[in-house]
Amino acid sequence: GYTMRRYAALLLALLLCAPMAAESTGTLTIPVVFGALSAGQQNLSLFDTTFNAVRDYINNREITQAACSTRPAASVSGRYFFCTDTQILYGDTGSAWTALSSVPIYTDQLTGLTTSNESTATATSVNVTAGASASEDTTIGSRVLMTIASATTGNTAGTWVVGNYANKLDAGSIAASTAYHVWVIQRPDTLVTDILFSTSATAPTMPTNYTKRRRIGAFVTDAGSAIRQYTQYGDEFIYDKPFLAINTTNPGTTAITTTLAVPTGIAVKAFLNLAADNTTASFAWYLSSLDSNDEPPVLNAAPLGSVLAASAAAQFGGGPFAVWTNTSAQFRQRSSATGAGNIIQAAVVGWRDRRGVGCSLPC
Repeated sequence: GYTMRRYAALLLALLLCAPMAAESTGTLTIPVVFGALSAGQQNLSLFDTTFNAVRDYINNREITQAACSTRPAASVSGRYFFCTDTQILYGDTGSAWTALSSVPIYTDQLTGLTTSNESTATATSVNVTAGASASEDTTIGSRVLMTIASATTGNTAGTWVVGNYANKLDAGSIAASTAYHVWVIQRPDTLVTDILFSTSATAPTMPTNYTKRRRIGAFVTDAGSAIRQYTQYGDEFIYDKPFLAINTTNPGTTAITTTLAVPTGIAVKAFLNLAADNTTASFAWYLSSLDSNDEPPVLNAAPLGSVLAASAAAQFGGGPFAVWTNTSAQFRQRSSATGAGNIIQAAVVGWRDRRGVGCSLPC
C-alpha cells in the first residue's frame, strides 16, 4: 500500500523512459512490469530487481579502457572495449569482438621490429625488437597495427609455437643454404602478435586463427643449417663475416648468371667487395641486374665496368659495389677480355631489403 504509492512517480518515469532507450539503442527489457502485478502489497525487492537490470545494462555498455591483453572474451552483446595500446575501439557482438574505429594507420607504417640473430655457437635463433607495423592486407581499410610490446626471440629448431623463445618455423625443419623470411603475425580474435619464419616471401603457412601479417626481414643459413650472423641497420643487413662468392680465373667474355647467398623470393640490392687482377691483359669487369640489358663492358665507353684492371699487365682493381638481384638471388657478370691470368673475385657483404607492405615482386 503505502510503500508502493511512495515510489509510484519514480517508477512511472522509469517505465516511460526505459522502453524508449531500448528501442533506439539496444535490448533493454524491464524484468518487473508493475502494472501486471496482482493488487495489494508487493515486496520492495522488486524495485531492486528492476533498477539492477537497468544498472547492469548501462554498465555493460560503458566503454572499458585498458590494454588489449586484458580484454575479456566476447560474450555480452553491445558492450565496448577501447584498447589503449593499439588505439582501436571494439564492439562485442556476443560471440566476437568487432573493430569499430581506430586511429589512422599509415599504409606502410613500420617502427622498430629490428631483427638480429643471437651470438650463439649454433646460430639457431633470431631476435625481433619491440615495435609496430601495419599489416599488409591488399585492402587498405583492412590493415591493422600489429604491436610487438617487448623483444621476442624465435628458434629454428622446429615448427611454430606461440610465445617468446619458442620455435617459429612455419613448416618442416631448418634447411641448409636457404633464405628464411621473418614475419610479424597477428590473430584478430585475441590480438596476440608473434613472429614466424618461412622460406616464402609472399605466402607463409600461417598458424590457426592468425590472418594478419607483415614481412620485416630475412636471414640466410649456411651449409650446416646455421644462421649466417648479421647486423641490421634499418633496411640493410650486413654479415658479421663476409665470405667469398666468386673466385674465377679467365671468366671469358660471355655473360654469366651468378647466384649469391642473399634472400630469395624478393629482389634485394646485394653489397659486394670486388677485386680484379690483371696479369696478362687489360679488362673491365661489369656487374648488372638481370632486369637491365646484357651490355658488354668497355674500357673507355659506356657502360664502362664495375672494376677496371687496365693499362698494363699486373694491374689490380677493386672496391665496394652494389647490384640488384632478381627473386632467385641472381645477377649478371661479364668481362671485356679473356686472359689466362685474369682473375675476378667477389665477397658478399650483405644486402638491402625494402621490406615494403603489400610489395609486388620484385620489391
